[in-house]
Amino acid sequence: MLTKEAENVANEAKSKGMWIYSPLYKRWYSPEDFRHIFTYANTSEDFLNQLQIKHPNEGIEAGFKRLMEMQNKLQALINLVWNTIKNKVQVDNKNFINILEIEKEFIFCTLSVKNKKRIYMKRCFRVVRLLILFFALLSFGCSNYRGVRTGSSTFPLLTGEWVVSEQTVSPLSIIPLCKPIFRGTTFKFTRNNLAIYINALQNPCDTFRYKIAGNTISFIKEDMIWLCSHELNKNILKLKSNNFFTSVESDKPVQVNKQLTTAQEIVVTLIKKNN
Repeated sequence: MLTKEAENVANEAKSKGMWIYSPLYKRWYSPEDFRHIFTYANTSEDFLNQLQIKHPNEGIEAGFKRLMEMQNKLQALINLVWNTIKNKVQVDNKNFINILEIEKEFIFCTLSVKNKKRIYMKRCFRVVRLLILFFALLSFGCSNYRGVRTGSSTFPLLTGEWVVSEQTVSPLSIIPLCKPIFRGTTFKFTRNNLAIYINALQNPCDTFRYKIAGNTISFIKEDMIWLCSHELNKNILKLKSNNFFTSVESDKPVQVNKQLTTAQEIVVTLIKKNN
């Protein structure tokens, strides 16, 4: 049932002609969607306190910025991959993707779009071209590589209950619901899910889906992904991340226009329970 506090947030946003933004989940809600979703989902006081009422154009501008950042990073990565393999890989012209032809088709499509949309579409198409080129280079460069390491062998060793024994920063939290993380907190890994128990007698404070690739674990919650590198040695597991774990101090709202500092890498050491 929609609480009075949640309804007030939706009404305020609608009266101002704005949307509702959650910094914790990095998600936008229209007033109507917010009212509908939280008629059936519970809203905590912490969740409601962090909500912001903003114009959706702010989200669109942030999306453009992220798109350009991704394009620049992707271009740098492609250059690095190409410089590494160009002297080792013989490219078959018949199988190589003709990027120029694709580019001509994209440009032709954008000519019929209105001016404001043309800029956006060209940026999108450029990212798509870079992605195609990147995966083409990977397919050629990795064709001769053997012994690729996968995370499949890690699953059996990771499955089970692990207890926090050490952490480089204290107190810690895992946004948005788990805090504080301290010695004795239990991480329970099943085949595809992680459940975190601050108190063994209570329900988990949060759950995440996860995937393993090499020594990297991707923790997934709705549309958010956090990356952790891991070291697994017998009954000791070390998780290292600069965004999955955060100090409790950094959970506090940041003042507008205050420059953010680079997030530090936090290491959490866990010991496997003997069930």
